Amino acid sequence: MAEAAQSRWKSIALSLGALSAIALVWEAATRLGLPGTQNLAPVSVFVGQFIKRVIDGSFLAALFFTMIRMLGGYGISVSLGLPLGITLWRVKWLRDSLGLIVPGLHGMPAIVWLPLLRMWLGETEWTIVVIVVLASVMSITRGTMDALAQIPNVHTRAGRMLGANGWRLYRFVLLPSAMPGIVAGMKQGWAFAWRGLLGAELIVTGLMGVGPILRLQGIAPEDKIPVLLAAMLLVCIVSASVDRFVFENIEARLLKQRGLHPHGEAV
Repeated sequence: MAEAAQSRWKSIALSLGALSAIALVWEAATRLGLPGTQNLAPVSVFVGQFIKRVIDGSFLAALFFTMIRMLGGYGISVSLGLPLGITLWRVKWLRDSLGLIVPGLHGMPAIVWLPLLRMWLGETEWTIVVIVVLASVMSITRGTMDALAQIPNVHTRAGRMLGANGWRLYRFVLLPSAMPGIVAGMKQGWAFAWRGLLGAELIVTGLMGVGPILRLQGIAPEDKIPVLLAAMLLVCIVSASVDRFVFENIEARLLKQRGLHPHGEAV
């Protein structure tokens, strides 16, 4: 445990050191007006804008509306993707008949649905929520299917020998065995949903959220570049926080239950 904590703090220190070095180079280059930096703001300026807009609540209000859409759409994706993945894995004829449709939808960027959804649903919250669902549901479905397909047959036989049949076999044997792969699919689904959401917010007008800030809606001309970079920093912080404090902790807990270390090292 002590070695794991030491390794984690070392990783954090290295990350902070790398970020500090990049920030110093960026600050110096923009202050000196080096070629290619004309349309950039110094780190101190856009970080100042970030802090200012967090304190005055404008960034937090925008993030609130964006996360409501994200959580709503992602929740729908999980509730659809998990049972759909189990069903496609379990029912061979259905899996074969949808053999081209599922990977086709999985590989299609959700943003290509936006023009059609705008005609159907207009410039509404539901347009963005549906984009989030389309961006993530197939990742969760594929992750669930692949995770179940990789379970050794001996697990199923052992479960049945111990009396686990029907839903008990799924509840106590199959789903726990497949959970690391299912969580990996959910993690990928979250990343795709986040990208699809921000892309939709950049295009759909008349709504509050992070997207209008990235569009520089209502921003004074002299503040546009610093605010744009500050909003990009906000997106980056949210992305890293969800990955680190949600999915990474879930994955670490699952691996620990199996006597494994998150990074493949001996416990």
